Amino acid sequence: MFVSPATKRRAFLEISLILLLVAAISVAVFYRQNIKQYLINIHAVDIIADLKNIGETNIGHNEVIAKLNYKNLPIVVNKLDRCVCLNIRIRGVWEHQFADKILSLVKPGDTIIELGANYGAYTLPMLDLVGEYGKVYAYEANPMVYKSLLKSYALNEFSSANLYNVAASNHSGKSVINFGYQNIGGGNVDAYDEHSQANNKFVVDTIKLDEHLAHVQNVQLIKIDIEGSEINVLPHAARIIDSSPELIIALEWSPQQLNKYNSDLQAFAQFFATRQFNVLQLNIDGTISRLTYNDLLQPTHRELLLYKPDAEKLVLSKLEKFIKS
Repeated sequence: MFVSPATKRRAFLEISLILLLVAAISVAVFYRQNIKQYLINIHAVDIIADLKNIGETNIGHNEVIAKLNYKNLPIVVNKLDRCVCLNIRIRGVWEHQFADKILSLVKPGDTIIELGANYGAYTLPMLDLVGEYGKVYAYEANPMVYKSLLKSYALNEFSSANLYNVAASNHSGKSVINFGYQNIGGGNVDAYDEHSQANNKFVVDTIKLDEHLAHVQNVQLIKIDIEGSEINVLPHAARIIDSSPELIIALEWSPQQLNKYNSDLQAFAQFFATRQFNVLQLNIDGTISRLTYNDLLQPTHRELLLYKPDAEKLVLSKLEKFIKS
């Protein structure tokens, strides 16, 4: 059978395209876990952030003044950070799926405790929301991050903050915080070892929350994100928790991180159950799910809102439309 040269060329091109497509799919599958890191390595994320924040002010030492979506509040962030700071520079918010829901629960005059303030993406809006008669007690263990947080606080001229460069813990004394520059504010607090060879570490003071805030009671919100140390910290805030009938706790529940501290998940869940907290999960798609305490024993990372019965009216008034039936 005679096959014209044009037909041969077309068949050759079709086969070549198919082979190229197969190769492209193979490469994509093989490198799917590394695409994000590849973009970081070629500084594509820096380009995106810089284009969005052409007007941001460079203040040296890799720090810039970016703007939060919330009222365009100025916030000092580190350009080396590829986690919280990068999201703030690109999106103007950290945890955009959850932030609005958590902040909607803050009222003028509230007393708030924030553990793991990081660069202040929640701290600054909460300071504005509680107003002059409210209080925010914000803790950030990393001295490097804390210095940036102080600069943001000064830029916004708030009057209701108490900022602390200590780590809430299960003991008063010293610990070591280890961190990486990809996520500067995401460090882990370990037992103090003066001979530790870990890179990027600071020795930090530690406190028990009930002792450090001995004068504080009737708290409306505890926002806590301390990379698995939650199980060591909250039992030593039992007095504050028990004296706060309308308390809401916004909590990262990560069994993987909690297990680094030899955590007993069942005992930690029971800590909340005995205090009659209701449990909601903030989903990444913007919806909210009701959970049981048995759900918390599963090896699943979750963003939780736990609230006491007296806080239910507020929670439902703000969030009921997002809760799955």
